[in-house]
Amino acid sequence: MSELKRTLSAKDVAVITIGTIIGSGIFLTQGGVLRNSGGYVGVSLSVWAVGGFLTLLGALSYAELGCMRTGAGGLYAYIRDAFGPVTAFVYGWTLFAVIASGSVAALAAAAGDNMAALVPGISLGAGPKV
Repeated sequence: MSELKRTLSAKDVAVITIGTIIGSGIFLTQGGVLRNSGGYVGVSLSVWAVGGFLTLLGALSYAELGCMRTGAGGLYAYIRDAFGPVTAFVYGWTLFAVIASGSVAALAAAAGDNMAALVPGISLGAGPKV
């Protein structure tokens, strides 16, 4: 059996992180961030830049854990090794039942709201009002 090639570079990690930030958060909170920054675009962009930088640090932390522990399992395995199997089990089910499904629901509601804004006469009425 052949082994998977490790081909992600620091540039790849940065691009994935930036895509995740832009691809999810900006569609849900752009109005709220601008409103809470007093309408100043520079402050709003600074908030996004700091958030992106912190997310990049988190991604690099996961990359470091992945290099240290080469087996499969991802975050579940890291939590299991650090805090024990019960905590990892609870995390796994919480991810399945709440975290992942909540993220998908929020993105679906935002996509619906954005599509409704593009198509005249459609009012979906769902999604966060930020």
